[in-house]
Amino acid sequence: MNSIVKELKDTGVFYIATIDNNHPRVRPFSSVCEYNEKVYFCTNNTKKVWEQIIQNPNVEISGMKKNGQWIRVTGTLITDDSLEAKKAVLEDETGPKNLYNYEDEIFKVMYLENPECILYSFDKDPVKIKES
Repeated sequence: MNSIVKELKDTGVFYIATIDNNHPRVRPFSSVCEYNEKVYFCTNNTKKVWEQIIQNPNVEISGMKKNGQWIRVTGTLITDDSLEAKKAVLEDETGPKNLYNYEDEIFKVMYLENPECILYSFDKDPVKIKES
């Protein structure tokens, strides 16, 4: 499994920060999966987060683990409209299969291009996490 996906799954709920004009916006996410060796997320195209990602696809993701460590991931979100990617996201245990199906026109999936991931803690030096 992709190491960044593993760390985000271990985190549970993580927060994706976007930009709305000049204002930061942050919201919780919990769906993440690996497909084609990339980190995938999903949302729907009726949400403001989707508009913000289209306007500026550069995001930062952060979350706190139960053990006190926290994760910070940066990268650029790239839309993938393929049915295969949508199926992969929905079939993942974190996928929102109770909200969408892969044929929904509002269901959108995207992967993180050029991700940089660092795991932090109060008692250890930061650790850079590689994709695989």
